[in-house]
Amino acid sequence: AYFDLDDICISESSWMHMLPSKSLVQAWYESCFPRGRDLIVYGRQDASFLTRVWFSLHHALPNCNVRLLDGSLEDWIAAGGAVEENSVEAITTKADLPITSSKPGDDEWGDAVWTAAQVQQVLSDENTVLLDARSSSFAKGSITGAQQVAYSTLLEQGRFKSPTDLQTLLNLPETTRRVVCTCGSGVSACSLVVALREIGFDGDVHMYDGSWQEWKTLNDSFPKTLPE
Repeated sequence: AYFDLDDICISESSWMHMLPSKSLVQAWYESCFPRGRDLIVYGRQDASFLTRVWFSLHHALPNCNVRLLDGSLEDWIAAGGAVEENSVEAITTKADLPITSSKPGDDEWGDAVWTAAQVQQVLSDENTVLLDARSSSFAKGSITGAQQVAYSTLLEQGRFKSPTDLQTLLNLPETTRRVVCTCGSGVSACSLVVALREIGFDGDVHMYDGSWQEWKTLNDSFPKTLPE
């Protein structure tokens, strides 16, 4: 089944790809699969959005084992994996689902997803690290104090690097107890979430869904580092 981030999101939001209600994700799942079916998320080579799909399904479907294929569809085919060659006749969209609103309730995603206000409160916390997964656009503006770890550096030939290499890239101080993951629109930030799982980080991990697209519009109490 095809999961479309541009469709399974908040219709009413000014920002791109914002996480919808869990009930919308659950309705998509139930319309595509028998109840209880575990999932494997995969895509074409260099598809940076896959970790966001995994994040959405993993947190919305607590009774479902949602895994992420380490590699691409092309890697699967090259390894001799079986594929269906029939074209997809229909893609399940939000319009097909019995959901009247895609907007989540307050704190519906729990501690996994943070708001701008929550990020603001921990910027001065010495045990918190803020990581930004953007590449070149990071230089155009960022949340003050954020450290850049571009999502593309986490991968090698489309696969996540070894835990040892990821640990070196993330470069977390020993005192780190919390990591907030951000990016441009909350998509590639989920690659950081996966990388932290890969290294076995046992502190708190939060994904800031609004990310830079929201933060840059906020008032000066939300500090920003801009190019001179």
